[in-house]
Amino acid sequence: MLTGSAAGSFTDDIMKWQKRLQTIEAVLSVWLDVQEKWVELEDVYSSLEFRISMPHETNLFSAVNRDFRVLMKATEKNPNVLQACSRTNIQTKLEKLNMNLQQCWKSLLTHLERRRLKFPRFYFLSLEDVLHVVCNGESAFKIT
Repeated sequence: MLTGSAAGSFTDDIMKWQKRLQTIEAVLSVWLDVQEKWVELEDVYSSLEFRISMPHETNLFSAVNRDFRVLMKATEKNPNVLQACSRTNIQTKLEKLNMNLQQCWKSLLTHLERRRLKFPRFYFLSLEDVLHVVCNGESAFKIT
């Protein structure tokens, strides 16, 4: 882009926009990872079963949930992608949320593995099905 003959007079602007676009790409990449993990874990950690059996992880997820919702409300108020991705420390905050969600996910997998050891039939089910049974075990209508 910078090698073209017409770029000579716009080199500074091109460099600024290139840096802005790289920042947007980096922030949105982490943001989408956080959103994907948050969506997967929200129902799990809101169930009574997990709140009782995994209180530390539930508290960690609650903090992530609160921070993520605040971020999303601020983005709803101002949906400008350039401004949203240029907020102070946004990438660092998202990386911290992502790290905490990964910790919640690992704890969840450990918990499910313990459940599978108690109930070997769970080895024949997919991870999604085991989560569904464990989260909705008290209600037979929800399981079917």
